[in-house]
Amino acid sequence: MGVVFDRFAANKCCLCGSTEDLSGEHKIKASLIRSHSRTKELGFVNPTVPKPTIAQSAKSKAFHFKSKICKQCNSERTQKADRAFDAFHHEMLGKLQRREKLWLYEQQELVPAASPDEIDRFRYFAKLLVLFLADVQGPRPKSIAAFAIAANDQNPILLSVAEDELHKKLQEYDKELYNLSHGGLTLRFNRSLTRVLSMESSLSAGGLRYDFWINLKLIANLELQIFWRDFLEKAKTKI
Repeated sequence: MGVVFDRFAANKCCLCGSTEDLSGEHKIKASLIRSHSRTKELGFVNPTVPKPTIAQSAKSKAFHFKSKICKQCNSERTQKADRAFDAFHHEMLGKLQRREKLWLYEQQELVPAASPDEIDRFRYFAKLLVLFLADVQGPRPKSIAAFAIAANDQNPILLSVAEDELHKKLQEYDKELYNLSHGGLTLRFNRSLTRVLSMESSLSAGGLRYDFWINLKLIANLELQIFWRDFLEKAKTKI
């Protein structure tokens, strides 16, 4: 529809637009759930629901996005990004254990000398952001979705890694308690609520908190005002 955004479609892959072989994707990687949960019982806490949902395993639908991606995007197109994130997470866990400085990436684009693995780790966060947008029936950011499946190398993702304070407090209370969580989708507006400054989310696992976001330019805001005004109004109160 627009230059930056496309219309949400529940019957299409939110990354490439395919209608074939659609399936759900984990909000938190199954490998993270398995490696960072030590007990057999997994409690899935939703702030809008009074009681936690007990998940039978890491494959539970409770850990999946409602929006769908196709089989190809869920495998070969994003496999390198998933592996790059796994390696990055392992690196950050080592830094956390050694009490070294973690990570902050605030450049808008990667320098040309960046390695493929460094680029691919950002693709993983781009995929999550597109899926969080789709789960609230928001518009599909075309360039970010293309970046997530390695169709372009224009990285829009900004990333900060820090120690997860909630996990730290839970561990002080009970060593059997672990924080595995995501931040859903947040739209940050200017003071007058006339412009979206950024779209943001987070992921917490293993004592680490990953905050990732994109900053929106003028053309993106113009499209949101023209084509997705209802989404913007809902975002001011619910997102």
